[in-house]
Amino acid sequence: MQVSDDQLEGCDKSALFQAADDLSTRYFHQYETTVDFPHSCGIGAPKAIRRRPVRVSTSPARYCDLDQVDRKIIVLLQEDGRRPAAEIARIVGISVQTVTNRIGRLVGNAVVDVMAVLNPVSIGLEKDAIICMRVNQGSLRSVAERLAELEFVSYVGYVTGSFNLMIEVYVRDDGDLLRFIADELSQITEIRDTEVWTVLEVRKDSHAWSTLSTTFDGDPDPQLAYSE
Repeated sequence: MQVSDDQLEGCDKSALFQAADDLSTRYFHQYETTVDFPHSCGIGAPKAIRRRPVRVSTSPARYCDLDQVDRKIIVLLQEDGRRPAAEIARIVGISVQTVTNRIGRLVGNAVVDVMAVLNPVSIGLEKDAIICMRVNQGSLRSVAERLAELEFVSYVGYVTGSFNLMIEVYVRDDGDLLRFIADELSQITEIRDTEVWTVLEVRKDSHAWSTLSTTFDGDPDPQLAYSE
């Protein structure tokens, strides 16, 4: 993932780098990636980041009242996460400093995350499976923590209904999935029952939540319309 000079203009760079490290270790994607900062930052060689296989909740402490500028910036970043701050400023009609400040606030308030998402199929993890399980009473959190540490687990969530926990795993093939269930999950004795679904094909996998409307009427707020 490239971070350009335009995107760093006007930023407290040391704070930005710390925020990038914090975000990279908070998010659940655990695949190896690198972040390349421009030479002008004085950072030197790209830094390899190993994402922790645990997704700690980054939900805002409260509902964030986004104004028109915030929403336009988010839409532009959803279209292209590497879009320079100078280009965003030109399109929205504000200064570069305002853009960098707004992005910093959106990240700091956990409204958006800044990251590179790797397609697991590109590194041979072609089997996607959803596993739900029932866990002994009193062991829910400890089991969730153990599951979050397993290498191929990309998601761990507490759920309601007939199951307590749901996980998503990416493995190479059916053989790896069988070994995961038989060798990994079987070691967690607090798990009473499991049910496994394999995903045959993903039709949609999107984090591009619309900021143009808070209703389901399909009519975005005309005040948010903009053109380049």
